[in-house]
Amino acid sequence: MATDHTSIFKVIPVAILLLTTSVNATAERWRPSPTPDPIEISREATNDAQEGRYELALQKHVWYHNNALKYQPSLVGVRLSYALADWKRLADRHPPALQEMQRVRDSAEERARDDKGDFSAFQDTVAINNILNEDGRTIDLFKWLDEHADVRYTLLARKAAYIISILTNVGRSSDAKIIAEQVLQNLEDEKLKVQIGDALRGIPP
Repeated sequence: MATDHTSIFKVIPVAILLLTTSVNATAERWRPSPTPDPIEISREATNDAQEGRYELALQKHVWYHNNALKYQPSLVGVRLSYALADWKRLADRHPPALQEMQRVRDSAEERARDDKGDFSAFQDTVAINNILNEDGRTIDLFKWLDEHADVRYTLLARKAAYIISILTNVGRSSDAKIIAEQVLQNLEDEKLKVQIGDALRGIPP
């Protein structure tokens, strides 16, 4: 029986169209509702990751990291602990999630070094470095900020106890001590010195 090449050529464009449509649907950007619930979105991200919808999970993790505090400021602790841990579990299975986490960390570190003294960026850097087991980068950053001390240092010193307490509570007391030593070298405020001491015992300010 002769092959109907004409029919084949008619089918191929349709197949390509269907394939392209499927790919585009898969790659379509996820968007939150007009009134997003950060906690629910975090749960969805975890479920998506467990069910293999890695790219969708990644989009939700990134949204949560960037936007959760705008809607629920009380999530400040969760955002830098449990939420990042969930993101890291996704990154262990989905390399683009790791690359995005590193990109977010690098961006935060850059902001922490600029003249505005963005302490929230410093917190993000520390938390992500901790999740990635790269606390050496945190120490390097703190040393750099110390070496380039100016008005920013006052803000940094007042908040450093928070970072030290986190490191202490996650079993990285040696790193916490290094940062505390850097702070105390140039710190004259006795109240802040007490906070640093408490932080070394795991007590946040």
